[in-house]
Amino acid sequence: RSSAPVIPSTNDGDIIIGDQLFGSFPHPSDMDLATPFNNFNEKNDDAACDGVILYFTDDFGGHGIGSQLNTYLMASWMATYLDMALLLVGSGNYMGCPDEMLEQDALSRGEIVLKDPSKYARGGSTDDFPNSLSRLIMQPEWLSRQCPMPCQNSVKGWSPGVPEVVCQNDNGRQSKVMVVNGGTAKQHFSEHVMSHVVDRSQRESIDASYQWALRLGASHEEASLFSSLRDENDIWDYISALTARSGLLRFQPWIARDVEKYVTENNLAFDGNYDAIHVRRGDKLNRESKVFVDAYWKDHAAGETPSNYIPFTHYLSQFRGMCGQRHVYVATDDPGEVMKEIENLPKDENGLSYLDDNECLRFQFSFGPLLEGYHNQWLHRYPMQCKDLYTRIIAGIADLTTLIRSDVFVGEYNANFGRLVRMFRMRVNEIQKVSGGETPTMERDVKIAWGNTHAKYIFSSNWNTLEANNDELAEQNNEAQSNHRRRLQDLSPFRDPKQVTLRSSAPVIPSTDDSQSLDTSLWIDIHEFMEGISGWKVVLLQVLTVIQKIPSATLVEPCMMNGRLKSCGSPYPDGVVGEPVPVSEIYDLSWALVSSNGRPPLMALYGEYLHRNQLDTRKSAQFNVCFRGTKPCPAPFTWRITNAVIESARNEDEISTLTVYQCWWGRCGLELHRLLAESDGPQFDSLEFHPQLFETVKSVLATANIADNYSLIHWRAEKPGIDYIKCAEAVLNTKQNIANALQSTDGDQDHPFLLMSSLDEDVNKMWNGQKVLANSGSPAEALDLLKSNGLIKFDHLLKESNVQVRDPGMLAIYDLILATSSRYFATCAAGVDAKDASVPESVPECTQAQFDVCHHCNYVGKFARLAMDLRLETPGLEDSTYRCWPTDLL
Repeated sequence: RSSAPVIPSTNDGDIIIGDQLFGSFPHPSDMDLATPFNNFNEKNDDAACDGVILYFTDDFGGHGIGSQLNTYLMASWMATYLDMALLLVGSGNYMGCPDEMLEQDALSRGEIVLKDPSKYARGGSTDDFPNSLSRLIMQPEWLSRQCPMPCQNSVKGWSPGVPEVVCQNDNGRQSKVMVVNGGTAKQHFSEHVMSHVVDRSQRESIDASYQWALRLGASHEEASLFSSLRDENDIWDYISALTARSGLLRFQPWIARDVEKYVTENNLAFDGNYDAIHVRRGDKLNRESKVFVDAYWKDHAAGETPSNYIPFTHYLSQFRGMCGQRHVYVATDDPGEVMKEIENLPKDENGLSYLDDNECLRFQFSFGPLLEGYHNQWLHRYPMQCKDLYTRIIAGIADLTTLIRSDVFVGEYNANFGRLVRMFRMRVNEIQKVSGGETPTMERDVKIAWGNTHAKYIFSSNWNTLEANNDELAEQNNEAQSNHRRRLQDLSPFRDPKQVTLRSSAPVIPSTDDSQSLDTSLWIDIHEFMEGISGWKVVLLQVLTVIQKIPSATLVEPCMMNGRLKSCGSPYPDGVVGEPVPVSEIYDLSWALVSSNGRPPLMALYGEYLHRNQLDTRKSAQFNVCFRGTKPCPAPFTWRITNAVIESARNEDEISTLTVYQCWWGRCGLELHRLLAESDGPQFDSLEFHPQLFETVKSVLATANIADNYSLIHWRAEKPGIDYIKCAEAVLNTKQNIANALQSTDGDQDHPFLLMSSLDEDVNKMWNGQKVLANSGSPAEALDLLKSNGLIKFDHLLKESNVQVRDPGMLAIYDLILATSSRYFATCAAGVDAKDASVPESVPECTQAQFDVCHHCNYVGKFARLAMDLRLETPGLEDSTYRCWPTDLL
């Protein structure tokens, strides 16, 4: 919106960053800040703001640092090529909190206390520090041209998705305004700019290239050289080198200061020469990297045990032909596994690693601090996590800087980091040397360990070219491209919101009248969903189904607190260790968080709801509805949705907030239907877990050397009066029966088994708490028995992997994900009868004895059935799914 702050840019003529060693990725001695500034001043006039690109940065706020920087650079290229100003617009607080934003006394005690929560809360704005991407980047004046927000008197407000318009500025001049976010900037650049940049057949294109080079700080001789280049690689290399030199990407002073502090404190300020390796695994292994990994192991499997990644030794092999001792800094999102690989390397008498005994090459390795969730940008949603997020951002910038300034860089271009490293290692060659036959640019030594060597620019698609040497590999690439296009929106943890409609599984939201305002007129804030996880998922779908039929309604995003879904503004339960988890970080609701088809988002972040309510100047109305009176509701309230609520909800000149207390399955959706006018829309019937959670589960299992081939036994042990020891023996008998089945079918004799259970050594952490103390045996004894017989609890693996469980309910979410992926799954989902017609026939039936064992040892609730149903959404798992433990031992 027009009220989102535009951060003033800096005056490059007055600022010298030579004393700030980490003010940008290149060393200050490799930069030239004056020329772009002077070139801009040569033609600065009243027409400077006649063309403006508004770049709304918040839509990419959940992406990793590499993705955000690449997209910013692409938007900057587009603005400088089109001779337009670029303004960064955003209000998000996703770049974390420098120390100046925190109470220092509390910080010294290890506590995170914001100086002024009203200023620094999620989505809030502050005069002390710019928000959004501007908290990281110090935009140069020649890029922003110090233009104000365009057409403030003639245009009510701006938002992503507004088409290119021509409007009147406050100075009376006409201005062409383009509004983009991360996704649309990429799309516009690729569709409307790239072909013109490389075109040398038209006089207009040659002149445009000449002027573009000048705007990026080229001399007139360099601009002439650039406009004469014909080879596409030469063209993009030259622009990359100009960008690196120009200071287009510079960091705010506090970022430069804290990166230098981080590098110094962690001994990353290496004296003398050093090399660097970047190993990117994580989510890339399931997407861009998979076809290359498969191809690698096809050629190297002999004598080695294949894995789902390319081994670290292959990166080291890029140094072959060199001699002596190499100091190598390793940046990776998989430090534990890489360190294990280094430990397994042979060592000489000085403890230095080597590859082959007959070579003269030796390695000494360095790592930065191990930060859990290094690439997890979701921390931006929590004000109290802003310090941790800031530390991760500083670590990311430090990593990139260290990679860029190394003597030799080994990596690949399947990740944003690799492409950024290459750009900022490019240098413009001297005109005289180019005239003598040298290349227009120079690249500091870069060795590509594997992958696509063509995807080396910030705009590159990882799927442009697979350099295959045979038809089979090319066919694998084509299949991977198809799968990637189909699954990209499903797998990416933080999708470009403007492209969510590409995702086949995302609900299609019906179009409304094009004149419909994107402003929310009705906010629905549900104070508490009264069901457990299996219930509130259904209620949430019911509520979203209703909201998509109300053209101007938006649900305020709820949070999980102690396993229950509540308003994110509710206090966290006393005595519970954890923090609120927004529901969009549990389920993939990115499609609901964006405006589409002429209507506001179906759901908005809690901070956005507060922020937009503060800015809205319309008349406001507040209604409290208490659907069930088992708990007190704050007065005044009504027992149901009244005509006054309906009338206010349909009045778009008024902003209404409907707070719903005690939202129950069925009743909540039924009452909300009263708000509807005549409208049709889809029934939302499924939610998918957030892809990042699958990555967390996979990563944790990998630390315990457990791949995808494991089995899972579910025991809800919070039932009073059970015999813990006998029930534990029944679990072990279930394990043995499944192991026997595996051995007879797969020959698997060393199959891992996980235990999915609320069972805890601390009885007070179990449901029903002290009630179980009088039972035979104890939870601790039962766990000891199960553990000693090879059963593993996932929450123990989380602790060993140092993964913070943000809310106790997340353990149940992880368990559900485990159930969907296990080889065998045994639970007790049998209701009142051993027979159940609603279960597919191919699922093994329960015998009466098995049914009795289940009911004796388990609290048989909805959660077990939810786990089973989620698993059965994947075809082919029916015969390996037991709704009763396959045992009659008791």
